[in-house]
Amino acid sequence: GLTLFDSGYSRAALKALKRWPARLYGAVLPVTLPAGQTIAEQLTARGQDPGEIERIICSHLHRGHLAGAADFPSAPVWLDPADLDELTQLRGWRALRRGIVPGTVPDRTRLRALTYTDAPEELHPFPRAADFFGDQSLWIVPAPGHTAGSVAAIARTGHGEHGAGLQLLAGDV
Repeated sequence: GLTLFDSGYSRAALKALKRWPARLYGAVLPVTLPAGQTIAEQLTARGQDPGEIERIICSHLHRGHLAGAADFPSAPVWLDPADLDELTQLRGWRALRRGIVPGTVPDRTRLRALTYTDAPEELHPFPRAADFFGDQSLWIVPAPGHTAGSVAAIARTGHGEHGAGLQLLAGDV
């Protein structure tokens, strides 16, 4: 099945930004989402079934990376443990101040924590990594900075020396 790295926005997120206290957040950081621009709408336009999304890896908790998960309600959402801890601890205004918009976070039963081990040398300078599929085709690495739990993905697109054949995917780093 298909895996998303970040899920973008959803129409549900726009509705959430109309409710209090998220309305303030939406006023400070307004969002426009033209018709056809959600990931689910783009997949449909390309003839793919959005229901084929089996999992979502979220680079961090901000709404432009997590809110689109609403369009894929059966897909588990994988997060760095630091972001998962933040989600369980922050509510209301405290969450909003950290860029977490109530109403855009998937149900807690869908959330999964990434588990890291020592990274192979080819992923240097990243010291820790999660071999997401267990076959070294997709590594998730901690990339704290934008948020404490920010992650990046490293996808294998070929084989070569010194990291050749690897693609880095990142959100807001």
